Amino acid sequence: MIAINIYGESIESDEGNGAIILTNPDSPKTLEENYQLRTPTTLAITWIEGTSDGGSPVIDYRVTFVTGSTITIVDNVEETTYTATNLQNAVNYVFFVEARNEFGYSLPSEELVLYCAFISEKPTDVTSNVIGNTALISWTAPYDNGATITSYTVMIQQKDGSFSENLVDCDGTNTQIISSTSCAVPLASLTSPPYSLEQGDKISAKVKAKNSYGTSVFSEVGFGDVVVLVPEPPINLRDDTAVTTAYVMGILWDEAVNNGGKQVVDYIISSD
Repeated sequence: MIAINIYGESIESDEGNGAIILTNPDSPKTLEENYQLRTPTTLAITWIEGTSDGGSPVIDYRVTFVTGSTITIVDNVEETTYTATNLQNAVNYVFFVEARNEFGYSLPSEELVLYCAFISEKPTDVTSNVIGNTALISWTAPYDNGATITSYTVMIQQKDGSFSENLVDCDGTNTQIISSTSCAVPLASLTSPPYSLEQGDKISAKVKAKNSYGTSVFSEVGFGDVVVLVPEPPINLRDDTAVTTAYVMGILWDEAVNNGGKQVVDYIISSD
């Protein structure tokens, strides 16, 4: 440094020790979710340090997240990650982060909006009820954890103990099956391959649910009715003209094609 007055300039001063200019650090950047830590009530975020630390190392971070009128501020976060727990399910959360050095806080990072939702719980109360020649498989819809259930997978137990889907009668992507949480499967399907169930076998099934976040685990295996094969009603009921008189009525009929897998033993005739 040189001093100047009316008589001229001084010689240069000795070199100084060099002052350090301090300022606020740059905002954190690349704010994103750590999806591996997501649960129905947990959201986790990560970020990286801004380009400049302002001349002094970043000490820690301040994380703010907002939902509705509720604002949560967490100071002294030393890592570039934060996990928010015990959140309200099925609402949006807005996150932003500030960095702090010895001079002060940075401007907030860009916001990250996350919807607090997750894979649904598993279905419950799986049952089967035989009505006529049909098995009605039903279940109770689980809590969806904030994301609408879009389909089910219904697995029916085979004679050999393994499980498989019947996409003809019980397609879990069908909107009617989704809304009714049930499907009707003809006993003829269950007594045919691959199921090959027989008279008296239990009809067992398990169900899992799917939403936009993934697929739940399977329900417990539900046990219900057993296979009870009944014949279809007789067909072609008609007058037996060889027998019918003024005082006697004779009738004829044909056995239905499907006799339930067993020979018809007898018939019940009623009139009114």
